[in-house]
Amino acid sequence: MAKRKLKKIEKIIITGFLGMVAFFVLRVIADKRPDRDFILPENHDGWLVIEYEVPGAPTIPMKDGVMQFQVSDSGTFQTSDAMDIGWRKDQFFWNTANGRELIPNKVEIDGETHIHKHRKEVYSRNWTGILATLPVGTDTILADGTEIEKRSTSEVTYTRGRKTLEYIYISQKPTTIFFEVPGLPGNKALEDTDDRSIN
Repeated sequence: MAKRKLKKIEKIIITGFLGMVAFFVLRVIADKRPDRDFILPENHDGWLVIEYEVPGAPTIPMKDGVMQFQVSDSGTFQTSDAMDIGWRKDQFFWNTANGRELIPNKVEIDGETHIHKHRKEVYSRNWTGILATLPVGTDTILADGTEIEKRSTSEVTYTRGRKTLEYIYISQKPTTIFFEVPGLPGNKALEDTDDRSIN
């Protein structure tokens, strides 16, 4: 039986489809970032706050190609590194007297799915709280790329900078997937001028 030749339109469709698949695969590979381990104080329960681009803070340590986030007792971790957005595997551990104890993402209890990790949110830092303290004529770019120009007491141009805050909620006792996490910090809580300088 003779093989049928593909029509020109069929060749175009097949070539286009293969090109789309190749583009998708290359995009997925390009977006891969190092995996991350979050080491929490034993029995930590609540929000983790990761602050990026903090002047003077250390870089994120690596172990066997995995980023190590040693979270403080207050639930925070600060680094001078920039936030690197992409796909990766995150693991969470409690730092116990016997070493690291893996916190599973989910467990089955009485036929229901319960989870420890409830939400992850990423924010840009909010600097609007310092606008009133800036002198008229200020025209500056902050460390995270936020642009502020104060032309008068009532005329201000404000352009938000890069994403520098990451919030993750971990509960010690796993709760059902319908669990409502506490409200995230509002703008007031994100205002932070400590150790930040106006250029």
